[in-house]
Amino acid sequence: MATVQNILKYKPAKIDYQKNLRMRKISQNIAFGVIWLCAAIAVAALAAIVGYVLLNGFQVINLEFLTTRPAGGVSGEGGMSTTIVTTIYLVIITTVIAAPLGVLAAVYIVEYAEETEAGGGIIRTIVQLYLACLDLPFLYQD
Repeated sequence: MATVQNILKYKPAKIDYQKNLRMRKISQNIAFGVIWLCAAIAVAALAAIVGYVLLNGFQVINLEFLTTRPAGGVSGEGGMSTTIVTTIYLVIITTVIAAPLGVLAAVYIVEYAEETEAGGGIIRTIVQLYLACLDLPFLYQD
């Protein structure tokens, strides 16, 4: 057990703040470099895949392909008109459902939810966290 004399003899070590700051900046720059390298690799892979699809796909895409129905099943014969139409339907239905819910949630938060209510505080926190996540890609632009 430590005695009072041993505790009183204790002197904190001197910290070289300049060296510590320099090391933190170096490690931060290394971490940013690794993150940017990973992002560049991901973007390069995406560009390679999209480029491959565009180069080989332009030979097949024409008006007939876009306006005819799929006919061959797994063989890949026919077109993709039904896929385009169902995608448009899906976007319209999703918008019809999501837009009123978003507006109603915003009205509830602004008009009815008090900071002291459990529901209002939780909903406001969730919305703020969601909006902060949307801003993350823009924080690190130079």
